[in-house]
Amino acid sequence: MKETLESIRNFHNVLVVVCAAGFLFSLSARPTINPYHFTKTVLLRFAQDVPLLNDSEFLNEDKSPILTGLQMAEIFHKTEVRHIYSLVKERRVIAKDASVEKDSLMQAAVIKFLIDHVRGITYPNYIVRSSSFDSLLLPHEENFITIAEDSDFSKARGFVKNGTLNEAIAKLGPESDIYEKQPDTIANLSGFSVSGRHMPFIAPIIGFLLFLYLYALIAHASSLVEKDKTPLSWFPWIGLLSDNASRFLTPVTLIGFPAISAINSIFTLEISAYWRGGISLAYFAILFFVWIFMERKIGVLKANRE
Repeated sequence: MKETLESIRNFHNVLVVVCAAGFLFSLSARPTINPYHFTKTVLLRFAQDVPLLNDSEFLNEDKSPILTGLQMAEIFHKTEVRHIYSLVKERRVIAKDASVEKDSLMQAAVIKFLIDHVRGITYPNYIVRSSSFDSLLLPHEENFITIAEDSDFSKARGFVKNGTLNEAIAKLGPESDIYEKQPDTIANLSGFSVSGRHMPFIAPIIGFLLFLYLYALIAHASSLVEKDKTPLSWFPWIGLLSDNASRFLTPVTLIGFPAISAINSIFTLEISAYWRGGISLAYFAILFFVWIFMERKIGVLKANRE
């Protein structure tokens, strides 16, 4: 019985250490995707699609031309990347608006973008005749928003936001090569060295297996106690103590912290938000299901503490 209780205490300690290591590493680990390469790829593909504007027209109110499609395409090549981000973001906000004037608002956003980058235009009303702006912007919208808002891309975003589209693409190539040459981060997981690229997978799996093994040990101990009614007041494990702090820390360290640590690691995976949310929900549901039975077994042990 003594050996079983000592194993429970030791594996409980190991579970907390593994979860702490996984949690801290997920907060500090570099992104598994190269942010400079990803940003360069997004901007390069966007630049390759800019010629879609060649057949567009920017007209004043009497339908005389102000800019040709080629001139508008040139504006996109020469404008700063941050202005393209702003245009994409504004159109995204308009797209979510239920207003019946959505199309006119979309066109107004494009017109404002063009006016801000062309000197000497003083006409009060304008027309952009083309659906090419949708063909240009919509396929790249999600990637632009990711680069603009995801914290993993903050360095790459800050590095190019004040450069033009062409300048940004040229600058990101060397930075991507430097990033790739950086050594991978290594985590120490209870004495084992784990690659940073594998940590988001390994930490939740090890935590889950430790949790199940801990449940098996607690279930075994409770079955022994039920047979011989051995008092356990002599053993100093937090799960057996009856003070308020122990009653709080037991569920926190057995299920709360492991769940938070694992979900935090899962959310660093380079998968869609749908899958991250689904895996996290399933992970917590299984932990909670096992915890219900574990709590009952712990109750059996505490009943025989005296």
